[in-house]
Amino acid sequence: SCGNSTLGVRLTAIDPGLVGGFCYAQNGNFIGDDFTDASTALGSTLTMRGKEIADDGDVASPNLGFTMDTGGLTGTWSVASSLWTTYNRVFLAFHFGNGGDTTLTNPDSFVLELLRPTVGGDWRFYSNDVNAKLNGLSNIYVLSEGVCTTGCGTTDNQVPEPGSLALVGLALAAAG
Repeated sequence: SCGNSTLGVRLTAIDPGLVGGFCYAQNGNFIGDDFTDASTALGSTLTMRGKEIADDGDVASPNLGFTMDTGGLTGTWSVASSLWTTYNRVFLAFHFGNGGDTTLTNPDSFVLELLRPTVGGDWRFYSNDVNAKLNGLSNIYVLSEGVCTTGCGTTDNQVPEPGSLALVGLALAAAG
């Protein structure tokens, strides 16, 4: 889940997302598809790799796909697996409609980091405050950061546990 309680009560969640990964929330849209403020918060440059406009049912971005329920508050997402072999980190960004200037209508734009090498999952826009104004999805984006140099397409070069290594050794011994 991602939000910013100093801005308001609205949250976005993706599953699977990187637990403890980058979360950025702001009031207002990413004007002109500009992610400068989010890039500043990340400490690195975020580059848009695809955008879908919910109202259009747009399917023009080969790197990004989505579905949503009739209210625009939940749905599914998918990204091209080639993003993981090319870029260091991959993110989804969402903008929801009718953000305002009160805590009940903000934040309305979010950037969340994906769990490597996930290529699909669910998204949800919600609030724990029953008075929150929840307006449907307006835009969804896929963003990247950095060039992948190690562990491309895998799960961040995780070192196997000793028990796993022992099991592989036993299997090789048995096969021998």
